[in-house]
Amino acid sequence: MEEDFIKKLTAETHSVKLDTSERVSARENLLLFMKENPIPKPTKPLSSAPVAGPRVRSPYVPSWFASVKRIPVGAIALVVVLVIAGISYTAEGALPGDALYAVKTGFNERVGSALTFGVSGDVSRSSALLDRRISEGEALAVQGKLGQSVSASLERSLVSEVQSISSGIATLQKQGDYTSAVSLSTDAEVKIKTHQAILSELALAKTDSVSNDVSTFLFAVEGHRSALQALKLSVATALAERTDPNIETAALSKLKSTEEQLANAEKQAHGEILATASVQKDSASATPSPASVRTMGFAAATAPVNEPQDKVTLARKAHDQGNAFFQAGQYGRAYVLFEESAKLLEEDRLMREASLKFNLTVSVPSDSYVADFARVTIATTTLPAATTTPKVSKPAVQTEIVVPTATTTASPESATTSTQQ
Repeated sequence: MEEDFIKKLTAETHSVKLDTSERVSARENLLLFMKENPIPKPTKPLSSAPVAGPRVRSPYVPSWFASVKRIPVGAIALVVVLVIAGISYTAEGALPGDALYAVKTGFNERVGSALTFGVSGDVSRSSALLDRRISEGEALAVQGKLGQSVSASLERSLVSEVQSISSGIATLQKQGDYTSAVSLSTDAEVKIKTHQAILSELALAKTDSVSNDVSTFLFAVEGHRSALQALKLSVATALAERTDPNIETAALSKLKSTEEQLANAEKQAHGEILATASVQKDSASATPSPASVRTMGFAAATAPVNEPQDKVTLARKAHDQGNAFFQAGQYGRAYVLFEESAKLLEEDRLMREASLKFNLTVSVPSDSYVADFARVTIATTTLPAATTTPKVSKPAVQTEIVVPTATTTASPESATTSTQQ
């Protein structure tokens, strides 16, 4: 019905037409209107400049958009950057389960990894991420939030980082950069060994349910520590046989830096002995508060009196033995011993920080520091006579760093004697 009506209407409109008289009349009326209403001529030449006068806002544009257009683009970009930087900075303290943890791992750490260059940089980055993941587990353990799912997620990250470290160390060895391989593998081993000690203390300090979760995570960390320890021993053994000129230069540089670190550590250890003696003397007349004891020295507050001293003593022993090898021209062994000395000092520093941070007595027996090195690194080499003596007198230490064997090459002293004969 409707379609028929439209067809009829269309046909009717097409049939309506003006006759000749109507068209002439319409034309005359149009010309008369144009004559009576002429277009005014412009007083100035036409230009492309905008016409002055009030602007009419389009009803289709929001009112706030006009104010935004007046802000410089640089200012808008700066605001965006500051907002992103603020979120990124806040996310650095996030833990697994927090809202910003995805920003920390998915943005911050990826940007940091993208800005890392070279094999050594990649290994160092993986070592730092390994340290960060275990630290997150410790923080959650303190809060009692280290559940099985979080622990499993952290363990997967540990596997990835340890694999990256092992791959990078192998690449450095193929490239002949033995000193970097030893330093980086030692750095990773020190960090994970410290975390193992911390987790062990946390597992003992927590309730049964939390302790079980911590123990599970600790078991995974111990496995990775063993792998990194074996890796360090492997590269140290390879370096011990090297006497290249570039290794001599690296060993000399390591000797100087370790000597400086030892001087500072021995000075600090001597101050702690004096502080401990003062605390013990005062305790005869009055019992000091825990806070006052803690301010008088780390050894008196958080660890046995001679524990830090023993570690510094072992570091001095390793340094002096390394110096003896250096003077004998065995630069690879010298570098490994200098690295061992620096390792002992770094472990001592990390243990101190952890004890204060977690309010626990975090320590590692002294014999565990040196057993691996004495057994593998230079077990087939006679130790040359030391050419220097320690600057600070230290108490005797039961544990030895180097274990000479009978099936070794001649020492520099015997070589000199045979030459004279």
